[in-house]
Amino acid sequence: AFPMDESLIAAACVALRERHGAARCLALSHRIMRALWAEDRNPADPATFAELARECGEDGAALLAEAPAFLARRRADSEAALARGVFGAPSFV
Repeated sequence: AFPMDESLIAAACVALRERHGAARCLALSHRIMRALWAEDRNPADPATFAELARECGEDGAALLAEAPAFLARRRADSEAALARGVFGAPSFV
C-alpha cells in the first residue's frame, strides 16, 4: 500500500492526540504501522482506517471527520520535526 497519501489519517491521529492524549495516539499509530508494513494493508483507505481505529477502541469515522481541522497542526508538527533534524518515522529527539 506504500506509497500512499497519509495526510488525512495523520491529521486524524493528531486529532486523537489533541483530544485524548499521546498514549491513545501512539496505540493507533503503532496499529497503523503494523497494518501498513507487516500486513500490506492500506490504512489511508477509510474503511481500513475505521477498522484499525476500532481495534484500538477508537471511532475511526469520527476521527476522519475531525481530521481536516487538524491538517495545519499536522503540517506544523512536521515542520518542527524537520527543524530538529528528524528525517523519517519513527524518529526520536
